[in-house]
Amino acid sequence: MPDYEQTLQEAALNFMCRHQAEYQHEDLLLFQSTIMFLRNTISAEQQLATRIVARAYREFSSCSKKPGYWLDRANSTANVAIIVDPDGVSHAIGLPLIVRQFIESPPKPRLLVVK
Repeated sequence: MPDYEQTLQEAALNFMCRHQAEYQHEDLLLFQSTIMFLRNTISAEQQLATRIVARAYREFSSCSKKPGYWLDRANSTANVAIIVDPDGVSHAIGLPLIVRQFIESPPKPRLLVVK
């Protein structure tokens, strides 16, 4: 593989790693987004970008680690956030609770590590 293609593959793999949380369970969208990234930022031709992303995706899917917790945007609503834990269990959390606990509450003192 020429150095240029290797560089493109590394760029595609890095893009997938950075953006995997945005595309939870939407591998096709991540794949397409990575192709667009190569086409827009590096001006790669469609056929080359697709081939490079396919190779990068094989490497990505064999070694990627999904984040422990993620937001299920498809099932969340304007009032309830659905959080999925590492075991695949969904938890519904009301947005008023999130606002009270994390936005409106006064800052809590931080604990310091003492040796």
